[in-house]
Amino acid sequence: MPCASRQPARGTPSDEAVALAASDRRALARRVLASVSSATLDTLDALRAAGHPLGLISNATAETAEAWPDTSLPPSPRRGGLLL
Repeated sequence: MPCASRQPARGTPSDEAVALAASDRRALARRVLASVSSATLDTLDALRAAGHPLGLISNATAETAEAWPDTSLPPSPRRGGLLL
């Protein structure tokens, strides 16, 4: 849920509002990355098994990079790793 409604309508947001917005962004990144389907992981496995080298180029936010290691997508022997 966006936290814009928790910030003042005008002026500089309070430290509390900034901290809350940052927390909301981190939670969003965790939720999005947790929703990677097993079909997606299976497809990555099949592509690698067929000899296709895979990598990732992203404009991900810092929150996404922070949450990445706690997902099913980090480099692993099972999937041969992802390039970040």
